[in-house]
Amino acid sequence: MPQSMSLRSLAEVTRWSRAALLLLPLVMGSALVGGAVSSRQRTHEASELLIRGQVDGFVRSLAQAFRSAEGIPAEDVLADALAELEGDGLRYIGLLDRSGAVRVEVGKASATSIDLSSIGSSRELIRLSDRMRVLVKLPPLGHARVPRSRPPRRANVWRLPPWLALEFEPVVADRLRKDADRAFVLSVIAAVALMAIAGVVYWQWRKRELLAASQERERRLAQLGEMSAVLAHEMRNPLASLKGHAQLLLERAEPDSRDWKKLERIVSEAKRLEQLSGTLLDFVRSGSIEPEPVKVLELARQAAADAGAQDARISSSGPLERSVMLDPLRMNQVLVNLVQNAIEASGAEQPVEVDVELRGKTLLMRIRDHGPGLPPGQEAKIFDAFHTSKTHGTGLGLAIARRIVELHGGTLTAHNHAESGAVFVIELPVHWARPSLDARKGTS
Repeated sequence: MPQSMSLRSLAEVTRWSRAALLLLPLVMGSALVGGAVSSRQRTHEASELLIRGQVDGFVRSLAQAFRSAEGIPAEDVLADALAELEGDGLRYIGLLDRSGAVRVEVGKASATSIDLSSIGSSRELIRLSDRMRVLVKLPPLGHARVPRSRPPRRANVWRLPPWLALEFEPVVADRLRKDADRAFVLSVIAAVALMAIAGVVYWQWRKRELLAASQERERRLAQLGEMSAVLAHEMRNPLASLKGHAQLLLERAEPDSRDWKKLERIVSEAKRLEQLSGTLLDFVRSGSIEPEPVKVLELARQAAADAGAQDARISSSGPLERSVMLDPLRMNQVLVNLVQNAIEASGAEQPVEVDVELRGKTLLMRIRDHGPGLPPGQEAKIFDAFHTSKTHGTGLGLAIARRIVELHGGTLTAHNHAESGAVFVIELPVHWARPSLDARKGTS
């Protein structure tokens, strides 16, 4: 008991360690992406403030230049201002009237026309490829401020055209944005790499566990096979003698007498034990197959007839005219076992359904019954050796069937149907028979 408890505790620790190893990269990757998103958002907000600060600097510098001019600044004044601010990214200056017509401009404007009707507010930034455009509504400017208490005789106050158009390259802000976007992409790549590594490690661990479980199952099956072989051989000779003597005594006894009924029971039980020993030997011998060309649909019909399901519903889909390489005797054994189980589960009211489908390079055979279905959690356990819910069952039929299917490179699984009953699914890789072999079998 202490050893089993320690093994169970070790398994629990291993399972939690694996879960932690898988969860840690997920948490780290999520934190990395979350931090990158937050940093990128803050950087974009900072670059927006930087661009607006750049616009304010341009407007202040141009207002200072405009104050030295009389009336509307001439083109040379704008050119001097552009040359002074060109190092800060300014590329175009334009003065627009209320209709949007350009009165004075310097620099090279973008090809996009300026539409004042689409401007929602002053200093609204518009992205133009690698440039930014902003329209600034200008207040009246002048050389002297006249006190309100003493109106001037001659007001030296003039008005600029109401709109100032600027185009500039936000070099620093764009560099910040690009750096933030690059950091975000690298963070996402790093997070995906972490998760991928965690997934690969988890899958490797899972494969090792499945391989270990498969090896353990094979070892147990080998031990069961050895034990079954010894048991079957030790049973056969005494059992044959017992059954033979009981049959001789049965022939001499009076029919329907007490002794006759007892002897009949002995013969019946001896036959059941003989069948059990034969099943055990089948379980031991399920280690090799001899493939030959087989018509799958004919195989399914023959198995249904052998199982006593003359009214079975057999359906098919796909190109099943060609022969595939299977061991007909062993696959017939599998199908007969599954169909007989389906008959016992369905009863006489509902016919068994057998569906054969060829899907690409995969052969699917489904056997459905209309019984109560499989108990929850028993979908995999029913294939274990000596696992049975029948009173007189051996628990080896489905184990032998799965072993034969696996020898063909396929799988045998079971699940409950959505409406009623259980469905057993045989999935096999298709190996087409060569035409010469198929023709030879047809002529033999």
